[in-house]
Amino acid sequence: MRALSRIPIKKAWRYWIILAAVGSAGCASSQKQDPFLLLEKKMYETAEQEFRLAVRQHPDRGEYRDGLGAALAGQKRFQEGCPLLSPTSKPISAPACWIAAASNAAAADRHSTVLSYARRVDTQNWPPADIQKFYTISAEAARRESDWDHLIEAYPRLLSAQPEDAKLHYLYARALEQRKYYEQAYREYQMAVELDPKNDDVKRYLNRLKAQMEKGSTSAAARIENIDTEKSGPTKDDMRVRTWEHGSVEAVIKIESMETVEKDADISTEMLAVPVELISAHWPSNVEPGNVLAQISRLAMNMQCPAVGAQGRIVVTVGPNGTVRNVESFGIKPVVQDCVGREIKAWIFNQLRGGYLKFAFPFPQLNEADLYGGTGE
Repeated sequence: MRALSRIPIKKAWRYWIILAAVGSAGCASSQKQDPFLLLEKKMYETAEQEFRLAVRQHPDRGEYRDGLGAALAGQKRFQEGCPLLSPTSKPISAPACWIAAASNAAAADRHSTVLSYARRVDTQNWPPADIQKFYTISAEAARRESDWDHLIEAYPRLLSAQPEDAKLHYLYARALEQRKYYEQAYREYQMAVELDPKNDDVKRYLNRLKAQMEKGSTSAAARIENIDTEKSGPTKDDMRVRTWEHGSVEAVIKIESMETVEKDADISTEMLAVPVELISAHWPSNVEPGNVLAQISRLAMNMQCPAVGAQGRIVVTVGPNGTVRNVESFGIKPVVQDCVGREIKAWIFNQLRGGYLKFAFPFPQLNEADLYGGTGE
């Protein structure tokens, strides 16, 4: 202040104005900025800072978490941002974020990155249109990387919205054939030929697979004959089978809500080598349930997966296309679960086409107590 008293009055006024301006600027810079407005202006880095502060102060406010995810996605930091978003968040939803992430990686030929996103993301509650977009991108990446397992997951989802697409049926068949799901592949080749009868290339693949299966074993040849004699055209009567096969949620709910046939209660499982628990069923006409359960018992007894640990329980759902739709395991070590799932999903029940079956059985069939005569007590 003494220094100011020595400054001439005119200069002193100028000095005070400068101090006031600096002070007001400092106050303005310390004020919080609206992070949502920053998002609109695409000032993503500043918005990220403001949203991180807001999330720390209000951890229960979902809109701030969504905003942080959007700010990170705006900087193309998808792996950090997308998991923070909800399916309906604004200005970008979780599905839109993952689609953008996959598209960005695919454009840079980073196909393995696309597949890592596909393994990470849960699309169960996504809008159907977004599911189609995402799996279209991931399927192309899987083709480039020869990831047959992902293709077997992706193509049914695409076919659920495009059941008349011959090319998709053909590509799905190729993936199934690579993984030695020959009977399912045969059906898909058949469908592709029915939808595009002029495509000689698909016919060649179908005939080659047929010859390969017939050469492999007499039982395989018999199954081919059975497949060939089944009605397989895309008719209205087949819609339930086809829709289930390609993953329609509505069809699954419809089938699972069917009343169980009364005679299910009279089916005896006491004589089976492996006890089969019948949970629910809708038997097609002219099918003997006891024969089906006996087949399941034989398949369960002959499983090649290692019997590690105590006895657990496996629950299997067979859809109206005769193939295994879902496998759940309880009390089984993770190291064995993958083997169990792969083996059971290769089971085929042609006689169940048009029906539905859900059953359970114990695994492994023998534990250490069975092998060594108990605990010795």
